[in-house]
Amino acid sequence: MLFYNTILKTIQVNTSYNSYFGLMRQMYKKVLFLQSKRTILTQKSNVHFLAHCFFY
Repeated sequence: MLFYNTILKTIQVNTSYNSYFGLMRQMYKKVLFLQSKRTILTQKSNVHFLAHCFFY
């Protein structure tokens, strides 16, 4: 039973990781799309925005 629970937890963790990275990929694609639309933004602010998306 304990073994089964461990497997279940592992699957849950993997799923949450996958959904998290999927979300990050979507965000990154959106950011890239916005960047291509708004090239006025300086590179520095783009990097800051990306860092904000990934780390906060």
